[in-house]
Amino acid sequence: MREVYLDHAATTPPFPEVLKIIQESYTNLYGNASSLHSAGQKARQALEKAREEIAKTIGAEPEEIFFTSGGTESDNLALFGTESFYPLQPVITSIIEHEAVLETVNALASKGHPARFLPVNNEGIVDLKALKALLVEKPYVVSVMLANNEIGTIQPLREIAALAHEKGALVHTDAVQALGKIAVNVQELGVDMLSASAHKFYGPKGIGFFYLRKDVKALPLFQGGGHERGLRSGTENVPDAIAMALALKISTRLFTRTHYRYERWTAQILKKCEEIGDFRLNGHPKQRVPGLLSLSFKYINGEALMELLDMNGIAVSTASACQSHSAKRGYSHVIKSLGIDETYANGTIRVSMGVENTQEEIDFFCEILKKSVKQLRNYRNDQ
Repeated sequence: MREVYLDHAATTPPFPEVLKIIQESYTNLYGNASSLHSAGQKARQALEKAREEIAKTIGAEPEEIFFTSGGTESDNLALFGTESFYPLQPVITSIIEHEAVLETVNALASKGHPARFLPVNNEGIVDLKALKALLVEKPYVVSVMLANNEIGTIQPLREIAALAHEKGALVHTDAVQALGKIAVNVQELGVDMLSASAHKFYGPKGIGFFYLRKDVKALPLFQGGGHERGLRSGTENVPDAIAMALALKISTRLFTRTHYRYERWTAQILKKCEEIGDFRLNGHPKQRVPGLLSLSFKYINGEALMELLDMNGIAVSTASACQSHSAKRGYSHVIKSLGIDETYANGTIRVSMGVENTQEEIDFFCEILKKSVKQLRNYRNDQ
């Protein structure tokens, strides 16, 4: 059976160059980057080069980049790391954030920081009027993701940052679904903190980075040997940091080519959905991450559709991969926030394309998608 992987929003297969450099690094850069001997300093030099490359890509300074285990740790570091400097001040986020932010905000609320949640419109765009109203409470941080992981909508982060800074609030963005897919520059966005995860842009799992503007104070989440300039203790993961820098470099370089292909394939998939009928595209129609589609089909079950596609060798998802661990059933909090009728919302799948996909695979997906939706609707009508 052929395998068609269309769940790149969950994770991406590492580039061959990334796998190669990981192996080379474990072979040649085995020294502890904190050791003073030559093997350790060789590893340190490679680590700092990776830091410089990442910083350059996002418009930051090397000393503003901290290596972490991934997006979740970086989100926690942004919100928990800064809260001690702003006793009991509110925290603002959106209702469609990833659980890594939502659960952290809920934990902050239990410590006495009032939690404020921004609504979104039916395309997933944050309500700026609501933000202005909440900023009167003088929050210490506003955390809004750059691109949504389920519907792909890109937020007006520059406007959000400008409004927040007027009231003296810090601005954090979870850029996990954006980095490697669209151009990201922290200076242009005006953010104070940013979270990223390598496995979303064809790098290894278990490593990410945290951008912290150099004039912003933060405390570490846990204590140890004071690595990463005291903010993130633990022996540095040199091979994966090097691999992450390379993955980001390659994925950024591929923007133009992949965006053109994704635009063409998106049009093809949407045309097929129109043939199927009774469907809707979730999120903003244009202000979205290229290649990520949230599709809702009327009168079917999204999980059943996902399973039928999987039986034909096609991998898609119904929502965030992280949300699949939840005991809650039904469609996601993101889809609920859009105000979609349940007859559509229950039949939602997420399709996310990647650099290794081919035209043949998209053709096959369109063919099986149409057959699968028809099969599910016929089954429903027979009941």
